[in-house]
Amino acid sequence: MKEPVRLTKTARIALFAMLVALAAGFLFSQQGHPRTRTPRGAAAVSAATAGTDAVAAFAITRDRQQSQAMSEDQAIASSPDASAATRAKAQADYLFLADATASQEEAESLLSVKGYPETAVLVTAKGAVVVVGKPALTSSEVMLIATTVSKVTGVPLQSISIVPR
Repeated sequence: MKEPVRLTKTARIALFAMLVALAAGFLFSQQGHPRTRTPRGAAAVSAATAGTDAVAAFAITRDRQQSQAMSEDQAIASSPDASAATRAKAQADYLFLADATASQEEAESLLSVKGYPETAVLVTAKGAVVVVGKPALTSSEVMLIATTVSKVTGVPLQSISIVPR
């Protein structure tokens, strides 16, 4: 049996960077777009819905990518055709993603309790990205969100990016 194609760490980081860039592009492309303009009375409802939709889209993309990576890692880790080093790397990657998924869910739950029900947290080996379903955040809100995510995930404050939407 042929060993499945395995992305190198550099390729995975590049893929992640592309995902973040696409997500950020999606999040910001909808602002001020002529097709998204609404009558004055519906502007507040539309802004809230747009933020919710962007957060949901980011979370769905994140979940799909992590699920696919975990499936690939699990298949490689259990493959008798893979080398011991390849299996060990796949197991380590799988465990990292499992831990990241759990800490993402915990951070999102805590942020919801703290008044930010529409959030999506993405944890990577390099840091974390938090998408918040709110068009603007004060500096104290940013600090509260960053501190919460840092405590739950162990990611240093300077490695957390917060994207209001």
